[in-house]
Amino acid sequence: MTLVALRRLEDGDQAKKINEKIRELEQKLEEKKLEERTSESSYTINLDDSGNMKGLLVRFLHESNLIQSTSPKIRMSGANLRKVELSDAPIQETNLESAWLTGGNLTNTNLTGVILNNASLQQVKLENTILRGAQLINTDLRNTIIKGDLDLTNANLHNACINEKVKYVKTNISQDTLRNLGARLTDNPLSISCKDIQ
Repeated sequence: MTLVALRRLEDGDQAKKINEKIRELEQKLEEKKLEERTSESSYTINLDDSGNMKGLLVRFLHESNLIQSTSPKIRMSGANLRKVELSDAPIQETNLESAWLTGGNLTNTNLTGVILNNASLQQVKLENTILRGAQLINTDLRNTIIKGDLDLTNANLHNACINEKVKYVKTNISQDTLRNLGARLTDNPLSISCKDIQ
């Protein structure tokens, strides 16, 4: 979805820059495939998992001011960002409303002011993540792994779903902390959307 949307942008200079970045990412992917085929090292790069490419794409869209939290040029609603690798990414003030980040890695990620309303963060790893002022209204946080210091200062978790399977590992956050910020505890299966749970 996002590559097709990027190629259809009509903003001349911006479209050229985006197309150049897409070609550069495609070239890097081809180089990695070649390197993997010819490498004799003891490790291999798993290119079947597109989490790294999704992470690069989100970072690029953020740096290009295309998915900023106010007036985004590209809407990420429903975007498949499953298993996205965004560790150490400074993507603050970004609009990822209704995106699917299930199983992603947000370790040491700066998500200050990010809009994640109605997003799926099931099974996401939140380790030392900054969510200061983030909007997580109706966000699905079931089975999330919370580790280390999480900054939830002024975050809005109104009606966010959590369950008993959220893992709290050496963290300053507890189930009570999330509930005090507006999250609600549910025992519904993951197949039921958080938005459909009353």
